[in-house]
Amino acid sequence: MAGYKPPYTSDEQKKILRYIIDSKGYYSLRGRRFWQEMVESGTVERTWQSAKEHFLKQLYPQVHNPRFQLSDEEIQLIKTGYIESGQSSVNKSNKTNASRSESENTKTVDLTSYVDSSDEELEK
Repeated sequence: MAGYKPPYTSDEQKKILRYIIDSKGYYSLRGRRFWQEMVESGTVERTWQSAKEHFLKQLYPQVHNPRFQLSDEEIQLIKTGYIESGQSSVNKSNKTNASRSESENTKTVDLTSYVDSSDEELEK
């Protein structure tokens, strides 16, 4: 199988979490750049997409697991950062959609200046 990688090791998982904490990347976990920089730093030899997906689907739901040896404060920072970064992206999206709606609603066309000659003939 080309491109096959074995499952993440416990060591790789700990390195990902340690990188998040050491780089204070709590509020960047939903983005792309954070994960690209982590992979470029050599933290894990995986693609940034794989590392991000693994965090979202495997690590985040069990970040409180004692095997990761994270303090309560570190766990809270990761959880809060992840949640708040999602809310800010939703707020940005809502603001963008709202401003689009407003600009679309304010576009009006004055059709009173367009008179069809057939209308004039009907009036006679």
